[in-house]
Amino acid sequence: MPIAMHVYIAFVVTTLIIMSVPDASKMLILSRSASGGTFAGLFTLIGVKAAEAIQVVLVSFGLSWLIVSYPYVFEAVTVLGAAYLIYLGLRRWRAASRRIAEPSSQGSDFLTGFMISIANPKTLIFLAALFPHFLNHAHPIDAQFVVLGTTFLLIATCLDLPLVLGGGLVERLFRSPRVEDVLKRFNSGVLLTAGVFLMGLLVFR
Repeated sequence: MPIAMHVYIAFVVTTLIIMSVPDASKMLILSRSASGGTFAGLFTLIGVKAAEAIQVVLVSFGLSWLIVSYPYVFEAVTVLGAAYLIYLGLRRWRAASRRIAEPSSQGSDFLTGFMISIANPKTLIFLAALFPHFLNHAHPIDAQFVVLGTTFLLIATCLDLPLVLGGGLVERLFRSPRVEDVLKRFNSGVLLTAGVFLMGLLVFR
């Protein structure tokens, strides 16, 4: 292994602690699983992890400097992502209010998960700050980034997967119209809150 075992263990423990903290992505995965079922939550999870994988690659190639050099690019991504989440939250809220089926698809769930993760540049900044502490510059850096990046994604996925299964179980056990309405409104609220929060990152930074 290109990384010393004690350093790798320290990285695993650090990642476990940090990634266990609830955030907008976790709330979205849980609420979507509870309102749409296991498969809806699973594709939301895949979307979130696809965005995280892109962010890991950017950090590995040293492209996190783009945030500092070209902040308007990430501001545009954040605005688009926040606007999409707010739009989707309002649409699902109206659908729940009218007691009509909310049109959804695997692609829609994937895109929602992807947007809520990729639109938040804080994740990229966090990864750029975390990885260097565990690199040994006396050895090839590329191999170390592969190990750290893969480990990070595996841990993040393992921590979020129970949310999919738990939310899916809730959806199967509580199928009454009243409960379904509450769960759909909860999912809509998560989307709206995430969108407003991302907008707030730009306004109040």
